[in-house]
Amino acid sequence: MNPLSFLRFLRSLSANSLHSLHSLHSLHSLHSLHSLHSLRAGALAAVLGALLLTPAAMGQTAGGAKLVTTINNLSPTGNSHNVVVWLTKADGTFVTTLWKQGPSSFTSPIWTQHFITWSAQRGSSTALPVAPDGYTSATASSYTATSSSPPASGIASNPITITWNGKDSGGTLMPDGDYKFFVEYAEDGGTHGTDTGGLTTGGWLWTKGPSSFSSSPANQGTTALGTGVANNFTGNSIVWTPVATALPVIAVEQPSGTGLTSGTSTVNFGSSTVGTAVPRTFIIRNTGTAGLTGVVATRDGPNSSDFTITASPAATVAAAGSTTFTVAFNPSASGSRTATLHIASNDATHNPFNIALTG
Repeated sequence: MNPLSFLRFLRSLSANSLHSLHSLHSLHSLHSLHSLHSLRAGALAAVLGALLLTPAAMGQTAGGAKLVTTINNLSPTGNSHNVVVWLTKADGTFVTTLWKQGPSSFTSPIWTQHFITWSAQRGSSTALPVAPDGYTSATASSYTATSSSPPASGIASNPITITWNGKDSGGTLMPDGDYKFFVEYAEDGGTHGTDTGGLTTGGWLWTKGPSSFSSSPANQGTTALGTGVANNFTGNSIVWTPVATALPVIAVEQPSGTGLTSGTSTVNFGSSTVGTAVPRTFIIRNTGTAGLTGVVATRDGPNSSDFTITASPAATVAAAGSTTFTVAFNPSASGSRTATLHIASNDATHNPFNIALTG
């Protein structure tokens, strides 16, 4: 059942539960209502679980994937040699064409008559990412023997390197998960309407996510007849390198060089006579890799009026930067005085950063 159906189911349960509430005449009715509520709670949990599994709720790690493969020609004939590389999700859903070598037009007979698998998977998509992630040419500098003309040496042995920036053809970062690289090679010869050259059957599966990934797919492809080359695609490797997400991290010191722990540390202002202020300077450092923003210091507690913020911190602290602020303790009466200092920011772990104050 999809999430929308679950929501409709919950709505019907809500109406039924009201009806049951008006018809409570026995312990059996009470038991039924309890069961209904349990069922409703279970359905809600299922809805939340289904929603959390949607691509929108999944991670979207930035990074780059690199595919390297050596393409060996079918035969040293007078036919033209053409290659295409594309990407799909694990379930076969087409994502984008990454690299093609051959006619620039997607509707050329070279593609429609000899690259049946690619043509079927891409459908009407003619998108190709901006270089270097997308490439189209009749001659590739990194694979000089595969071109619109037969290679002089007959058999190519130059690897191609394909990169993908983790985005679809529209520039949107794709969800984390399993993907497949496909490579297809064909010569302009043979039977029309069939894959006349080598194909990475089933695609090469790999994982995009916050962790690095690498694999060396087995050699694949049609035997290169008459050349002594066993496979079209050899020396294969796939590497995914994630880009670490930049995050702000707050650190607080008092005095300078003495780190405080949120929710645990106490700053003692010592003794002071009524009416005599004792200042303490706090240092806020951003030890993260992104800007620390929304920095605001406040205080509350039993004697918060005795602890005054006399100099406020900067609202934004750059990565590796710092700012200071001052709290003055000016007791209004004798005896122990306490309060709590709160430092708000965009730090996801310590917001606010809490420090006990005493004097």
